[in-house]
Amino acid sequence: MTRGPRIARSPAVDGARLFLKLRKRALVAADGRRCGPLGPAAAAASAVIGATLGRVPGLIEQLLDAGPVVIVVEAADDDWAAALGRAVRECVLTTARLPPKVEAGGYKLSKALIGADPRKRSAAPVRVFAGPSRISEKESKDALSSIGDMSSVVAIAREPCRELPPAVLRAADHRLVACPLDADLLALVVAAVAGSRPKKTLPAELMRLLDLDDIRLALHRDRGADGCIERLEHLTQSRLTTQVAVPRLSDLAGYGAAREIGMGIARDLNAYRSGLPWSRIERGILLFGPPGTGKTLFAKSLASQANLPFVAGSLTLWQAAGDGHLGSLLKSMRTFFSQARALAPAIAFIDEIDNFGTREKFGDAYAQYWRQAVTCLLECLDGVVDREGVLVVAATNNIRAIDPAILRSGRFDRRIEIGLPGFDDLRGILRFHLEDELSGEDLGTIARRMLGSSAADCAAVVRRARGTARQAERQLTMADLLADLGDGRTTANPETERRTAIHESGHAIVAHALGISVGDIGLLPLSGVAGGFTRIGTPEVATRETCRALLSAALAGRAAEVAMTGEASAGSASDLAWATEIARSMHAEWGLGSWLSVRGPGRSTARLDALVESEIRRAFERATAIVETRRRQLELLADILLERRALTETEVDTILITSLKGPDRMTATSTVEAER
Repeated sequence: MTRGPRIARSPAVDGARLFLKLRKRALVAADGRRCGPLGPAAAAASAVIGATLGRVPGLIEQLLDAGPVVIVVEAADDDWAAALGRAVRECVLTTARLPPKVEAGGYKLSKALIGADPRKRSAAPVRVFAGPSRISEKESKDALSSIGDMSSVVAIAREPCRELPPAVLRAADHRLVACPLDADLLALVVAAVAGSRPKKTLPAELMRLLDLDDIRLALHRDRGADGCIERLEHLTQSRLTTQVAVPRLSDLAGYGAAREIGMGIARDLNAYRSGLPWSRIERGILLFGPPGTGKTLFAKSLASQANLPFVAGSLTLWQAAGDGHLGSLLKSMRTFFSQARALAPAIAFIDEIDNFGTREKFGDAYAQYWRQAVTCLLECLDGVVDREGVLVVAATNNIRAIDPAILRSGRFDRRIEIGLPGFDDLRGILRFHLEDELSGEDLGTIARRMLGSSAADCAAVVRRARGTARQAERQLTMADLLADLGDGRTTANPETERRTAIHESGHAIVAHALGISVGDIGLLPLSGVAGGFTRIGTPEVATRETCRALLSAALAGRAAEVAMTGEASAGSASDLAWATEIARSMHAEWGLGSWLSVRGPGRSTARLDALVESEIRRAFERATAIVETRRRQLELLADILLERRALTETEVDTILITSLKGPDRMTATSTVEAER
């Protein structure tokens, strides 16, 4: 046999050597012929279970001597659980057939331990229970009976606390976690299969990704030892997500304060690998914000920044992995977390976590299905299964639709809002997607016209503009980007455009007057049907007065339309829906109205409806009064908005402050010049 680098001696390695020796002897006993190479899965499972038991002094001798001892082993997944069970059966239950004076891995098996006649040994000195699911009722009774008869029991499962009888868990003398394959164990496995020890080693970041299927596909005697390692590297390299061209968080633009928070988390994860206790690391992060703001990219870039593996899942993916039945869904979900634990330290990303819903709002139809799905998620996040080294990052567009138990501390310690990018962020995002193209151009004009757009919108604009240039067989130009945005022109009716400008200006003016922060405002889209946006802040503390101010700001667009054009339009529909939600929560849930008791969702009454309507009308009258007293300011802001299409937070603030102090009439140009 050709020998590679020396394998370090340790109790785990000695145990692995012994079980590989026992597994080969079991083949001899089975067919009486000279033992050939072990199969890949058999060799890997024998090495892993031997190393796992070998770490506990005296445990292998106690088990082989029929104990009695009760051992519970947690496997990486169902496949490993079944393979480890077969390895224990083959290695332990056939030791009676071994010749005396067997030596392997530092262990010496005496005649007394082996026994001269296998028929004189008890029929079942060791009972082994392992498999891909909860053991049957009969197996449970057999296990308890074996414990009562003073026989040894080895129970192996992916989630012992869920799959094994409570009595077996209580009786366990040792509860172990199966050793992962490391360089030394892998060298032993390859040598057992290929007949020689490899000279090459698998990189540590790829070693963590190995599963039994990789071992089965890569290890073969005809490949040779180093050929087996090369094949393993090829198979696992494609699954290492951090190898994909994902930018580091430090290289991204458009995330504002969220990026700094993420950078701090990445530093903590690096410190964990250097010895910082996991108890001091945040266990989970919830990313929330509008669609298209880059929540998934943020999670991937965080993994890239921390140089950690990244695994992604979602409710829809877990349902699609099986037949959609509850058992298949729960199995897929647990497998996802098992994979993340096997890669730890790693980042596990759950997309659209709001799809699980909240148990408070489940109807009668399929309520049990969804309750068990949420309960399983809670157990995986923070339950009987430890997930040390796994940072869970989840994303949602609707944080209010998530079950409160999912959001509690210990599951998601931090919530990070990923909002729509501002003016400077948009310039950075556009530059990121353009790479080296248009390097000498000022992207401010494009960024201004895209205010109110998401990071995904920026990527789409660049892709379409590149397509235009490619079809024309020339380099990308600024004109291509402007053309995709409509070149600043709109096909909407001028009267409709002005109504939209008045509407958005009304929101800004009333919010500013009531002390609510005002962000960017703009007219969207730049071509096609008219529309607009206004970003206003929400109060840090919800009191009766702050909520009523927010209601007036929400209804100010409609109030401005009525004041300036004589009638409202259906463009206020979303504002009315938002205002109704706030007013209803004030009276029915937050104790900021007429009742202290809570009226849950769907429990509407005539009295509650009347209170909500009265609250909204009072807020609308307040907004109307403010608009009427600031008509000149409203006209000015609307004119500037029509001219410039979008205004940044700083520009809006400057215009509103300057117009209150300045002359009766200012032009758009003079106001912006005042800012400069």
